[in-house]
Amino acid sequence: MKRKEHDSRPVQKMPERESVPGVVLFPRLSFPGNEVYRVAPRAFERIGQRDLDFAIESLPGYDLPIRSSSCGESRWIPGDETAHRELEFTSIEYVVGGLGELRTATQHCQLHPGDLFLLHKGQGVAYRAVSREPWHKLFTVLRGDGIAPALDQLGLSNIWRLHVPAERRRRVMGLFTRIITLARTKPGEYRQQSATATYELLMAIADIAHQASRVDLPAQLENALSIAREQCSARLTIAELARGAHLARQHLHRLFRTYIGTSPNLWLQRQIIKASCWNLVTTSASIGAIAEQFGFDDQYVFSRAFKRIVGVSPTEYRAAFRQQPWQQGIGDRSRHGPGQSSTR
Repeated sequence: MKRKEHDSRPVQKMPERESVPGVVLFPRLSFPGNEVYRVAPRAFERIGQRDLDFAIESLPGYDLPIRSSSCGESRWIPGDETAHRELEFTSIEYVVGGLGELRTATQHCQLHPGDLFLLHKGQGVAYRAVSREPWHKLFTVLRGDGIAPALDQLGLSNIWRLHVPAERRRRVMGLFTRIITLARTKPGEYRQQSATATYELLMAIADIAHQASRVDLPAQLENALSIAREQCSARLTIAELARGAHLARQHLHRLFRTYIGTSPNLWLQRQIIKASCWNLVTTSASIGAIAEQFGFDDQYVFSRAFKRIVGVSPTEYRAAFRQQPWQQGIGDRSRHGPGQSSTR
């Protein structure tokens, strides 16, 4: 996308800086001819005032189906904007303060504190800061062959913006904090732990999206969801679920596709695995015992299903959470080593 001739705002180059491995300036300038990036006049003179900050480039070259390739914070001021004719990445961004604006082929909306927006690879998008105070947001850029299937299974493929309810914001902030802190401190097995936290963030977003879409669910579908959550067992068949909700199987499938955006099989599997995640983290029960608790006759069948949905094995998931290296919070720049500021 080329800048129009009549647009008088200058496209500024990144100022010369001392090279610091692993640190990049955002907005990105990675794809000439595909992306336009503008900053407000004299913006770079304001870096010391933290209107624009840096992000850590993290987790490169690690073969996980979904991984965070970079993450951090950004603070944009009016005049800062970026536009992509075709995104080369998938990104999850969460607005902490200020006001932004998002434009896509199908969306034009403002982005307020508490809003979460997804940038989808291959799509055209433009977004910018519009408030006087810095537009402050957290972000994680996703890489990996498993992103598109995961977004599709979670019903997030066509979602650009969600408003996070007040009761869910602490959870979302905590997951972003964990991912960013892992990228900054890089403890042992930080890549696996970051991938685990990224999957958990995607599932949390899917829960928010599904909750938002449940306002006008038909009573029969609400009944089916309640039965599934109450039993939460791999032994529950879709035929039994349909009978319990007094529905034909075909009708149940149509309701799930229409209102949930996925099949009853996939939705039920995610609910079971999500519940097992909690038990893995909060109890010392064996993997076999947890598998049996959730209706799996074979521990290995449970492990395969868990890895297919979460991306790591139950053992790896439990180990990642028990190490808990994310004690340092976002925004404490006084503890950073040389070249390790955490925002973009």
